[in-house]
Amino acid sequence: IAAWRPRLGAETDDKTIPHELDLLRTAVHLAKGCYKGQETIARVHNLGHPPRRLVFLQLDGSQHTMPAPGSQV
Repeated sequence: IAAWRPRLGAETDDKTIPHELDLLRTAVHLAKGCYKGQETIARVHNLGHPPRRLVFLQLDGSQHTMPAPGSQV
């Protein structure tokens, strides 16, 4: 959590792309030559936004239980 890195399998799934995890800042180079997944990266980058986005959610502690994964917030 402190490093703002998602846990594989917990906050990610088999459909997750780098744009959703904010990895473009640190792990993906848009100007680098050809690489696996480049077309997907370029397509989403040119559209302007990913289909979904992982965000950091800070709960206020008013509930005694954590929301279930996938719950509406």
